[in-house]
Amino acid sequence: MLPELCDSAIGLTLIDDTGKCKEARGNSSGWNSRDLLEQEGAEAAFQWAMELSGHHIEFQSDSEPILKRLIEMYAKAREERFNNSNQFESQKFKLFNFKALSFNVVTRPNNFLAASISKMCNRSIINSRWVDDNIIFLIQEFSNNPEYN
Repeated sequence: MLPELCDSAIGLTLIDDTGKCKEARGNSSGWNSRDLLEQEGAEAAFQWAMELSGHHIEFQSDSEPILKRLIEMYAKAREERFNNSNQFESQKFKLFNFKALSFNVVTRPNNFLAASISKMCNRSIINSRWVDDNIIFLIQEFSNNPEYN
């Protein structure tokens, strides 16, 4: 979030179990409050995790409030699933099938790619998704450009 501009952006990365970045997403919609930014960031991350049903999911963030919101969203989804157990056959509940789930705080330097993507999206006012070779290009660009460090 850039408080002086009252603008913000979200950067998300998908890292596989070998540590390789498989996909990245960036979104700049101009949220004008930290609360809205945190809510949107958590919702975007949780929705993406739901798309990866059947996998071990580890949420990592350099923002404790976002992790707290993710934990709350997970608890609410579990409660809804339990309360609606007679609807397990519906598509809504088939999507919610994590093998394991964890929530971890990381330092900003250890969240370099996501932080750089959000900074780039904020400055460019873009929404985008990058996969495969495009991610390698992004990492090289961010590493070579001190503006994103």
